[in-house]
Amino acid sequence: MVVGCLIAVVLLEVFLRIYNPFHFRVRGQQIELRANHEEFRINEWTPKLDSLIVHVKNNLGFRGPNMPDDFDNYLSIITIGGSTTECRYSTEGKDWPAHLAQDLQTNFKNVWLDNAGLDGHSTFGHQVLLNDYVVKIRPKVVLFYVGINDMGTKDLNSFDKGALKGNNNGAMNFLVNHSELANVVFNILRMWRAKKHKLEHNLETDLLKEPQMTMTTEAENAFLQTYKPYAQKYKARLQQLANTCKANGIYPVFMTQPVLYGEGTDDVTGADLENIKVWKEANGKAVWALLKTYNETTKMVAAENQCGLLDIAEKLPKSSRYYYDLMHYSNEGSEKVAWLAWQELVPILMEKFPAYILQENENEGSKL
Repeated sequence: MVVGCLIAVVLLEVFLRIYNPFHFRVRGQQIELRANHEEFRINEWTPKLDSLIVHVKNNLGFRGPNMPDDFDNYLSIITIGGSTTECRYSTEGKDWPAHLAQDLQTNFKNVWLDNAGLDGHSTFGHQVLLNDYVVKIRPKVVLFYVGINDMGTKDLNSFDKGALKGNNNGAMNFLVNHSELANVVFNILRMWRAKKHKLEHNLETDLLKEPQMTMTTEAENAFLQTYKPYAQKYKARLQQLANTCKANGIYPVFMTQPVLYGEGTDDVTGADLENIKVWKEANGKAVWALLKTYNETTKMVAAENQCGLLDIAEKLPKSSRYYYDLMHYSNEGSEKVAWLAWQELVPILMEKFPAYILQENENEGSKL
């Protein structure tokens, strides 16, 4: 039996080396970006997104245009975040970074903006992406859309640690780096963990059918007391992101994170956004209160490090017009997020990079 299992493992390894139908973004201690790749999806779930969803990665592995030849002459911006940045189910040109790029062209010349968001990534992954890819490109600005995937995260578990470069996890890292089979198993475990913690999303959430959960004041306070202290480690990770950017001549801008759940009722469906069950042990009101702690931490780090800040978390209305589930944006939502970001980013860029202001804007401010 043991011999048979060994033979099966060897055969699987050989097969995966010849033909591997899986593509994962993490291999051992590195992030692997899929350059020059196109995905097509038929959307039969929600009218809030296009019926045909086209998702394209350029020659860098990001969404957006390839780097121009005269890159140094451009106002270059890269957005980094999780699924709410990547906007995996927004078709080309309809993710909010693409809208933001178009909006900025009304104020600035030679704008180049790429979307480096990666579904599921937190500040742990952002640091790896920054180290391995972005600092080599040296954009003038990096915009970090952060917070949602860091909530309740105190430290890396044994599987996540393998994704961080420089973290030697002995036999596991060796296997993942040298075995196709081990890499597949590792990533399936990561996906299972993400699903377990509700990091996955489905196209369109029926708010009126979502489970409800009422919490006493005592239960809500206990929940917050459990998870709020984790925001201190989140602060340290944001500080590291800021330090890395500044050390490499990149201007960091941080962006606070809105969600649908948390307060009041949805103006479209009338659904209760406070008592909707979001986490296993908490409803929308409690999780929104926790996210606000992380947003306040983001604002604090931006202020302490004299970084840019786009504080849109409470400016995006809690309306299902702007979301297809509890946190991801509809087409209309992506336009709104881009518009809110544009309003706050234009004055920052005009101050920091006045050479790129379009001539007609020089005496007109940001046209807000």
